[in-house]
Amino acid sequence: MKLVFNLLVIHDIPISISQAIATLEDHLDIRGFDLSVVEPNPMSLQVIRDLAENSGRNFDLVAVDFNLANDEFDGRDMTSSCAASSSSLIWFSTPSIPLAISMVV
Repeated sequence: MKLVFNLLVIHDIPISISQAIATLEDHLDIRGFDLSVVEPNPMSLQVIRDLAENSGRNFDLVAVDFNLANDEFDGRDMTSSCAASSSSLIWFSTPSIPLAISMVV
């Protein structure tokens, strides 16, 4: 039986980080974990607030794209919505994702 590592990814272009998530999954698998990834869709401040309030403590890590391409909110807004209810939080922007994820593991 493997333990589950729960990852919440807040990103506007999820396909751009698929390789980083696959790398994280490989690292976790070697260490006896299964990776469970949640990527809210649609992404809005209210969806993130509800997710943080109802399930925030269930996530081992929250990864937030700091440069969200949205006129209504950005990475800071998303961070403030979920920071109080999660234990670990990292920010990234697409060009540096592999480095950011590898630093966590």
